[in-house]
Amino acid sequence: LQESERLRRMLADMLDVCLADAGGLRLRRSRFALAPVVRELAGRMGRLGNVLAQPVVLETPDVPVWVDADVELVTRVLMNLVGNAIHHASKGPITVALRPAVAGRVRCEVRDRGDVISEEDRRRIFEPLEQGRLSLTHRGHGLGLTFCRLAVAAHGGQITVQPNGDGVGNCFAFDLPAAVD
Repeated sequence: LQESERLRRMLADMLDVCLADAGGLRLRRSRFALAPVVRELAGRMGRLGNVLAQPVVLETPDVPVWVDADVELVTRVLMNLVGNAIHHASKGPITVALRPAVAGRVRCEVRDRGDVISEEDRRRIFEPLEQGRLSLTHRGHGLGLTFCRLAVAAHGGQITVQPNGDGVGNCFAFDLPAAVD
């Protein structure tokens, strides 16, 4: 079952990368609270993380964080990022953090406690078929982070990866349009 899910995600990522290149990645925007989506995803992905002693921890603000985005694409971005953290960062918890809107944008972060991705790899891992050198234990298909970049860009945002502030692990961060009242 896990292998069939991986194959399904790979095919979906491949199709979406091709569609985005052809100018056809269409958003089905809706206004939704992001925390419940992240909580449900963390529950699903957390089961795999817990098997590997990597619990998925949520950091959400006290106020609801509403976005105007495509819920399916946002869920797939988060699934890719949390899945990568589970497979590539074999130490400690994975944190999914939501930050309230600033200048009309909501920030989402996925932080791991694994080995820091090199600066060279950080420059290229969002490109098609690229994989970082830390991918020795789990070989992906090299399209997941490309899909993430394209899906976030379709929402007018950017995705980045930087070492965590304490120098242990990585922080993948992306922004989405905040929903206006």
